Formats: sequence, C-alpha cells, structure tokens
Amino acid sequence: MNTGSALPSSVNRLTVDAGAGLVLTNDVTITTELIFASGWLVLGNNDIVFGNGATVNGAAWLYYNGTGHVVDLDEADTIEIEYQTPHELPPYVNNVILRDNVVLPNDIIVETVDYVEYYLNLNGYKVTCDIKSIAFSGNVKISATDLDMEEVSQSYGSGTSIEMTWTTGGYVTDGTLTIDFRYPEAISPGSPVKVWRRIEGSSDAWQQVGTTYVPIEGDPMVVVVSGVTSLMDDDEVRYQWTISGESETLPIELSSFSATVINNGKVRLDWITLSETGVNGYYLLRGRNANMSNAFVVSPLILATNTSSQTVYAFEDREIPESGTYYYWLQHEFMNGAITYHGPTIAEVTDGSGNIPLPPTVTALNKPYPNPFNPTLNISYSIASPALVKLDIYNSRGQLVNSIFDGQKQAGNYITRWNGKDLAGNSVSTGTYFVRMSAGKYESTQKVVLIK
Repeated sequence: MNTGSALPSSVNRLTVDAGAGLVLTNDVTITTELIFASGWLVLGNNDIVFGNGATVNGAAWLYYNGTGHVVDLDEADTIEIEYQTPHELPPYVNNVILRDNVVLPNDIIVETVDYVEYYLNLNGYKVTCDIKSIAFSGNVKISATDLDMEEVSQSYGSGTSIEMTWTTGGYVTDGTLTIDFRYPEAISPGSPVKVWRRIEGSSDAWQQVGTTYVPIEGDPMVVVVSGVTSLMDDDEVRYQWTISGESETLPIELSSFSATVINNGKVRLDWITLSETGVNGYYLLRGRNANMSNAFVVSPLILATNTSSQTVYAFEDREIPESGTYYYWLQHEFMNGAITYHGPTIAEVTDGSGNIPLPPTVTALNKPYPNPFNPTLNISYSIASPALVKLDIYNSRGQLVNSIFDGQKQAGNYITRWNGKDLAGNSVSTGTYFVRMSAGKYESTQKVVLIK
C-alpha cells in the first residue's frame, strides 16, 4: 500500500493507480480532477477538498479509517468504513462495506450494504435503496439486511394489491424502524392505502399492518410505516410486504386462532373471525413439527357464515395418537378456489391415549383438492412402508411441468402442495394437469383442472 507522504497540499490532477491503495498523510485540495484507475484512497484523518469545477473520474473507492472525508463529493462507487463515527459520507454510494460498527452521519442512497459482522446505527438518518424502492430510518441499529422487490401483485381471496411486493430480512435492535415503501404514481391505488405483510414462502393469509396510511404525494409515491420492530419472523424467515387501496379488504378478518388441551388428551381448536367474504369454509391440519408440508387434515369442511359480524368457531380433535407436541393450521378455502392458511398454533399434549399410531395399510394417491383449483392444489397421499416417492405434475401433452417431491418417505400420511408454477417459477395457464405419483412399484395419476 502506497503512502502519499510527498503529496503537496494542492494538486491539479491526482490519479489513484496504486493497486493496493493510496494512503493520505495530509489534506489535499484537487483543483481539476481526481482519477481512480485502480485501488482505493485511504483517508485516515485527512480531507480531500475539491476546487471550483474539479471533477471525479473512474469508480471512486474510498476507505474511511479516521475523521477524514471528501468534501462535497456527490457520488462514490464503493466506500469501506473502519471508523465508528465518520464525519461525512457521499450521499450516493453504490456499495457500502462495514469494517466496524458505524454511526451514520447523514442520509445516503445505496445499492448494497455489506454488513460483514457489524451493524449500522441509523442515528436518525435515512438509508435509501433506490433499486429496491425502499428506505429505512430511525434511531435504531440494523444489520444483515436482505432486500428484494418484485413488480408483482398479490391476491388474497377477493383482494388484490399493487404490482409491487417487497421482501425484507435482517436484524433491528435498540429501537424501532421506519420503512418508506416507494411505488410509481402510475400504479397508485389512491389514498389512503393499506399495508399488508406475511412470512415469505408461507401460505399464511396476508395480515394488515396498522390501519390505513396516507401516502406522500409525488412520483414515486411514498408510504411511511413506523414502529417496525422486525424485518423477519422469529425463525429468521423474511417478511413480504405489499400495498393496496383502502377499499381492498381481507376476505377473512381473523382475530384469533388457538389450541387448548382438554380432558383425555383431546385438543380444542378455537378461532374467531370479525368478517368473512366469499369463504367456502375451513379445514384443520395437524402435524408433529412446524413444517406444514408434513401435516394432514383432521377435520371435515367447516362451513363459513360469510357475515360482516364476529363469528366464533370451534373444533375438537379427539384422535390424538400419543403425548407430545402438535402443530395446527387453519386452512381457509374460498369460493373462487383460492386457499390460504393461518398458523401454526401449538398444543402440548401430556395425557394422550398412549397408542402408537398405526401406519397406513395401503400406499395411495388421494384425490387432490380443491379441484378445480386456483392457484394452490393440496396433494395428499399415504405410504404403507418406507419407499422412494416421486410426485410430478404433467400437462395434457404429457410434458413435465414441475417436480413436487423426489425422495425417501417413511410410512405415514402426507400432504404437499403445488403452487401452480412450473420448474422455472412461472405461473402456468388455465388448463388440465395430471398429478403422477410413484412409490416403489405403486403408480397412480389424478386429473386436476386449474381455472383462473
């Protein structure tokens, strides 16, 4: 690493072409041009000052390891920060790399932040990720943020969001976070709006965040959500967020879903809805772990009332096979074929029947449901003895659409789901499809219809 010990205090043109980097040892004023050819510029406690009309060319790469900064620099390609309280950072930076815990000195707009193992104390300032259309602010520390944004809408029963979905992960500590969600004025659903959130990759129903929000007018429109304490759930699975107009409502407003162990090892499931629209009914699913794909239906269809007033539901699971921990999900089935889930809620059963559940006597692919479906199809099957199981989806021309499962299964009852997408992750079109299962010498096919 080269040291700029001989640099004069004023330089007409300075070229950083030092490979391992150029270390400043004194303040330098650039009168014409600062050129980055290769390597970084290590500031230490020294400042770079630009004279009138001086410019920066090349990918500016700055290393902040002291009080030094670049005065009036508007943009940098990469900055690495190894000083907890930098004096000033460029307002536009492509890549920020933390080499220590850092207190933010001003608002910045970034493409990426590499936290390594450190945190960024926002210190009341704002970090904006333009390419993800999201910003964070507050007197709070954030770390390991993991952001995505897709220009896709979300459907929840009869409701539809704008064509933008954000995904967030990371840690929020020592305070609450404020999130700005930004979207083009052209897709604005009006004002006020609602904000929705759910766990990424889950089939849980979208949950409304707060009440309604009045966007900040402009292009982009900005919805400000404050008081955020987490960007992901307790299992460190990211959250998804989206926005809809005020008139969009959840077809089910669920206020509670709980499991209570009662006498003789039975479990009573209670749930309360505040309103329902276009809901066919409910199923209860039970599993032995938090993976819903291993759960199976334990109730008949419990018909919905579809009223705008509070409704109380209950179901008793009377066939608990043995003591242990059980996970329950509430499946919502809509009249248009859509399916969403809520849960799990957990029951600790200590006085079950004690009988070890008998494995299924036959290997079978059951009838998938609902059929027709849109967009989620439930595929239940039973395995009589350990076998290599393969579940595939084919179209009416016999072409493979998606492979749902390919692996070993022990004897038991199983349920898995197809989300209506192909191997590339694209939603398939309306039509007839075939679910094909093989397990050892057993093979079976069930016909299903997707209607959008």
